[in-house]
Amino acid sequence: MNNRVATFTQSALDILQADYDVTFSPDEIGFHRLIYNIEDIDELKAKLERLASFITSCSRVLLRRDPDPGFVAEYMRHGDEDVIRILILNSPEGRRYLTDGFMAGGIDQYPETDIVFDHVFKTAGTALSEALRVFYPIEIITPPLNPDNLNEPTVKLFNRFPIVAGHLGGEARRKFASPTRAALTVLRDPIKRIGSVYTYWREFLPGHPEYYAPHIVAARTLTFSDFLRSTDPEIVVQLNNFQFAALSGTLACSMEQQREWLPAGEALLAEFADVGLTENLSAFLRRVTARLGVKTPYDPDVLLNSVYSRRSTTRLVMSDEDVAYLKARNLIDQHMYDLAAARPDAKPARKAAPARKAAKKASPARA
Repeated sequence: MNNRVATFTQSALDILQADYDVTFSPDEIGFHRLIYNIEDIDELKAKLERLASFITSCSRVLLRRDPDPGFVAEYMRHGDEDVIRILILNSPEGRRYLTDGFMAGGIDQYPETDIVFDHVFKTAGTALSEALRVFYPIEIITPPLNPDNLNEPTVKLFNRFPIVAGHLGGEARRKFASPTRAALTVLRDPIKRIGSVYTYWREFLPGHPEYYAPHIVAARTLTFSDFLRSTDPEIVVQLNNFQFAALSGTLACSMEQQREWLPAGEALLAEFADVGLTENLSAFLRRVTARLGVKTPYDPDVLLNSVYSRRSTTRLVMSDEDVAYLKARNLIDQHMYDLAAARPDAKPARKAAPARKAAKKASPARA
């Protein structure tokens, strides 16, 4: 899937020689001005025309046809980075590709309940969100949100979506809270999550907008032990109870105050109707789809392995000293993770015991 995305992206860029006429209504111009934070109307129109051209080219490369009516205007709202992935997942061809072999046909249904999924960085939330996109058309799930693109008009707009998802945090998540919209999230073993941050940043390729950012350079050049002891602010925030800070919207306390903050972690978990674990994501996906009312049989493991999600190819080995160092810095995150893991439905299902081999035939009795 990732190779396909890369191929389609490059092909689209290679043929972007043609120009396409794009017109926008005043309402559309106002909406995109909010999204892209561009005040100059000519600059905004130029950006939208480039984006529309890019999307049209992607459709021709991937689907070998022009976009459906309304395709360009609808997909533009998701921004440049998500265009190819959304194109694949939501086109009829892409949905057939994803569902072939592990679903009993197409899905045409509406969620039975509304949810807001608060995605913590490096907890496999992207895989979960993309799995949900397989079940529902584009107008059901918001594009990936973050507090920077939320204000009163955009919150009102995105509140119309049955499924709100993104890196939200306490204040932004609570803007979507209601008695009829359940809050969900996923936690990860704190030590594994920090290791994943390190390998994820190390694998940034030249051309990425943050390739030369100090914290990315540090991950690329430092050993894991040295990375953990960096004073770079972007790194430090990832090392100190990041999951609590991300979900609460509150900066983590000092190491000395951690035990006093454990009740705050418990209160934060109480805000969520369900909390999944990265280490058992398939069980959480099953619970989420049951909550939404999905009736189509499917294999959650196969689905999660099929959707677009960046997976590290780096194998990281941590020393006992580094593990102990991280545990001491993440008492709140560990406490929250342990509470979520203690739920009966959060524990991984045990594999069925292998069938016993037939007993060997008794050897003939000695004479």
